[in-house]
Amino acid sequence: MKEEISRIESARVFEKTEYAASRKAGETKPKEPPTESLKDGSCLSQETTLENGKQAVSREKHPPDSLRDFFRKSIGTMKKNMTAAVAQGNMESARAAEENNEGAHNGGSLHMATYNVAGGNEEMRENFKDETSDHLARQVVQGNLDAVALQEVSHRENGMDYNMELLKDVFRESLPPGLRDGEINYYSVDDRGNPVLDGNGSPKYDPSSSNVVYEATGHNGEKKTMTLTRESLDRRGRPVVNGNGEPVYHQGLEAPLTVYTARLENGDSYSMVYGNSKASNKDPDKRGPGEYGNSVLLGPGREIPRDEKGAIIPGSVEYKVLGHDPSDGEARTAVGVTFAGEGGQRGTVVSAHLTADSDASADETREAQRAQYRALSELSGRRGGNVIIGGDFNSTPGRDGAPSAEDLGLEQADPAARIDHVLVSRDAEAGQARVVHGGGSDHEMIVTDVQL
Repeated sequence: MKEEISRIESARVFEKTEYAASRKAGETKPKEPPTESLKDGSCLSQETTLENGKQAVSREKHPPDSLRDFFRKSIGTMKKNMTAAVAQGNMESARAAEENNEGAHNGGSLHMATYNVAGGNEEMRENFKDETSDHLARQVVQGNLDAVALQEVSHRENGMDYNMELLKDVFRESLPPGLRDGEINYYSVDDRGNPVLDGNGSPKYDPSSSNVVYEATGHNGEKKTMTLTRESLDRRGRPVVNGNGEPVYHQGLEAPLTVYTARLENGDSYSMVYGNSKASNKDPDKRGPGEYGNSVLLGPGREIPRDEKGAIIPGSVEYKVLGHDPSDGEARTAVGVTFAGEGGQRGTVVSAHLTADSDASADETREAQRAQYRALSELSGRRGGNVIIGGDFNSTPGRDGAPSAEDLGLEQADPAARIDHVLVSRDAEAGQARVVHGGGSDHEMIVTDVQL
């Protein structure tokens, strides 16, 4: 039966991949204590993003009532609930986290990919917006990917980071043909769903805001929207709060984790969890908010566990420093995200990026990699089962001094690339890994199906 499922899944992926490859270029483009407060208590809240007290805007500038209602219910109340959960110490959440990681795992299939989008390479960064993000979004939507482990995820100068760019392109790819080639604008809104305004009274995007609206407009005036919420977590996966104990969005050393939740009008939702690798560099001069890191994307039907108050259950998201490059102390990190599936199955997807140090000796590099492999194995052991690790290992397990997957208590999907691989815990079973060509990265996307 497993062979038949694998054959059917492979045929589906091949069909979707061929479909995406045949399209013309550009066609779809246009038990922890409560969380500590930030040291200075100065994170921007939504109230401070409004200029000159212009919180009360004219009626015609309001988004539709349904959109404001959506934010009131799912954003504003979530902020209050998260604050309450933090104040209560999240004891119930901690117990639920234990159940997430230690409970029985039901069966199911996860169609996933790993992809280094090469944000650490200047030339590849230039390709992301017009090539790599489009290619990835098509595979997520048309290829029905359940999860993607991403490496070298960068930020752009205007604050629209790769995660937001990708979610925008996922939104575009999900639109009907009449809207897909139209313009997509975006602007920030406060917790009541009102636009954040610039000095001229026009809606604007504020990089510090938690809530963003994407609005697609077709040639005939038809409109569709996607709402995006950003949450900051500390290294232990707990909400970051300001001096008043309120959860805030804040990208920086205190908050190396950011959770993005995008909701489409058709009811589909996508989540991304980003971990800032530079926040953990040994040299403070080489640190900086939001320059590059790893992300995990979860598609519709794969949700990050939350408690009854809407707060992410502690332990569901994990930021792990695997080690550092021998020559300059550059951090090598991993992000692990637990998901709950529609069929009741649970698992964890990990995105990791290991050392490649051209300024160190081969022996130093291999020793650093071995230590990072061991750290990954420890992370996998803590998650309780159904762990899938996708990443740029800058090596091949079991070759050239690197430990084998078996040595680490893991199994490897049939290799399809030299340094990009998928490893799974022994209670899961990975199928044949396949390369999906395209995009503007110097890496290829690796796709596989995992039986949980």
